[in-house]
Amino acid sequence: CGQMFTNTGYWDEATPTVRTYLKAFESYDYIVGPSGSCVGAVREQHPMLAERTGDARLTERVRAVAARTYDFSELLVDVLGVTDVGAYFPHRVTYHPTCHSLRVARVGDRPYRLLRAVRGIDLVELPEAEQCCGFGGTFSVAEEPVSAKSRPTTVLLPWSTWPIVPTFTCGLVRSNLPFAIFRSPYQKSVPAVCLRSPRDVHAADCMHGERAEDHRIACS
Repeated sequence: CGQMFTNTGYWDEATPTVRTYLKAFESYDYIVGPSGSCVGAVREQHPMLAERTGDARLTERVRAVAARTYDFSELLVDVLGVTDVGAYFPHRVTYHPTCHSLRVARVGDRPYRLLRAVRGIDLVELPEAEQCCGFGGTFSVAEEPVSAKSRPTTVLLPWSTWPIVPTFTCGLVRSNLPFAIFRSPYQKSVPAVCLRSPRDVHAADCMHGERAEDHRIACS
């Protein structure tokens, strides 16, 4: 989706990824993404990058494809009209609504609605759930001290609390949080967490559950 380039200010370098996305997905009626940040980038950043080229036809095509790009929770709830997928996931789970899924893709409560319908799940509310985890893509590397200061310790709580399974709709944030623990009050418990915690999962893994049928899905 080119978000890494766009967010860092390399707009010229990001523009070819817009054309690549268009070439790959323009022929499809629906495009589904497993990452709220990537879906948000396609819908918000791609039209902006296309406009910068001065190519009106390209901008029109990009806007049309962006409008057909959905977060997986939007596809299930809004397009297919499904909230109960028949899944069974007998674990204690907390959902972390990531910044881009909330503020850019604007998926709202759709992941919650899907998770609440999963049989056997014990869905625990995450304190300060809508607070930034401090990731922000390349920001967490370029401005690491600021990133660390903006990260509330409650976001890291599930990683240090057995047996809660942290659940996300963005793999990028999911990959960042284990490293964030090393700079948190929970750092001393990290080795134990790594050994004891069953796993952290994407919300779609909970939808798939332990009884749901396998599906072949093409993702962007």
